[in-house]
Amino acid sequence: MFGLGMGLGLSRRQIISEKSIILTSDQTTLKQHSWLLQLPFGKKIKIDWGDGNVDIVEGEGTSDITVAHDYTVQGIYKIKITGDLSSITKLRIMYENNLFGHLEVRLLTSLKILILSNVLITINACEISQLILLEWLTLINVPNVTINGGEIRSLISLNTYLYLINIGDLTINGNEIGSLIFLQHLKISSTESYSTHNVTIGENEISNLTQLTELYISNAEGQEVNGRITIDQYETFPSNIDITLQNCGLGKIEGDKSVDYTLIRVNAANPGIWYYSVTINGTNNGYRTSLSDNAVRDLEDRGWTVTVNEPSE
Repeated sequence: MFGLGMGLGLSRRQIISEKSIILTSDQTTLKQHSWLLQLPFGKKIKIDWGDGNVDIVEGEGTSDITVAHDYTVQGIYKIKITGDLSSITKLRIMYENNLFGHLEVRLLTSLKILILSNVLITINACEISQLILLEWLTLINVPNVTINGGEIRSLISLNTYLYLINIGDLTINGNEIGSLIFLQHLKISSTESYSTHNVTIGENEISNLTQLTELYISNAEGQEVNGRITIDQYETFPSNIDITLQNCGLGKIEGDKSVDYTLIRVNAANPGIWYYSVTINGTNNGYRTSLSDNAVRDLEDRGWTVTVNEPSE
């Protein structure tokens, strides 16, 4: 006796609901979609653009694949992506503010590189944390993306870029950044009114980031700062890099010498190193004091550009 569906020629795999990502394209004004991805050899994904056109994308290993589509008739279209979603290793979508919907990154379990810039698609809280193979994460101007506290700590494979710029809702708790010991580029910035950043970096977390070649954390001037960065007198900073810690609550609490300690420790980490910069300014940072006078003088003598809130009168 045939099981359910067997008499119809359906395989067991076909009976199970196929996993898919559904996005919406607003073609009120015609605009091309162009995405970049990587997929291993032998793997395929299917993209149904919702206008009668379907693309089958075959894997090319570590070579980038450009997936592009032009609509010819104005309208709203549903895009359905199926196939070997769990095998996609790279996804880049940029400057597509006509693309909406929920990008279920939890289905992209092999993802190593995720770059989203200037898009309105949604990623829900707690989904990013499931991308444990992720080596590169760039999210820029993505107002519908939420990252909850604790998610960044799970991304232990990050070893190149962590750029979080103008995310709709971002929370990073203490001891999260410090767990990314292989990270090379760290940039967290909020310049748009829709961005809510609650970023806390505790004592000695920077010390763990021994591979850093870029350190940039900044909030808009006058923007309310939730969370803060704390640097103690034993912090170890990377050498040979420009450092920006701007409007991020550094040394804002009375008696907190984090600004002084940062300047002192940056100076100590860069003996004989010339012509870099350290920026710790803005109304949401505290002042330096005479404690760091010698460090500032040493850095400037070596051609460094030092930009800080000067001691109060």
